[in-house]
Amino acid sequence: MSTELSVELLLGREVRDCENEVLGRLTDIRAGDEGGEFVVRYYVVGSAWGTDRVSLPGIVLEVLRLFRVPAGSTGYVIPWKEMDLSDPARPRVRLRRSELQGPDGGR
Repeated sequence: MSTELSVELLLGREVRDCENEVLGRLTDIRAGDEGGEFVVRYYVVGSAWGTDRVSLPGIVLEVLRLFRVPAGSTGYVIPWKEMDLSDPARPRVRLRRSELQGPDGGR
């Protein structure tokens, strides 16, 4: 079964964990080709959106991200199967914050 959602409706949304704690905002969606079909592999949740996004440090982080320069950003990498998008306006992760991986692969 496949489900289609508009990316523009998800990016920037606040994401909570299974204990209703705010993790940050959905900043990126990574997808790839699987047998001729484009499918989501994981989601990136970070703090670069929200109020930080309009600040000078937020802009610098976005520029660094564009050039794939590690900037020590905080956030989480969420495998596609752990994201609950049954209510796209309120995305939730099926795990606790302590169970999630950071963008650098660490916890």
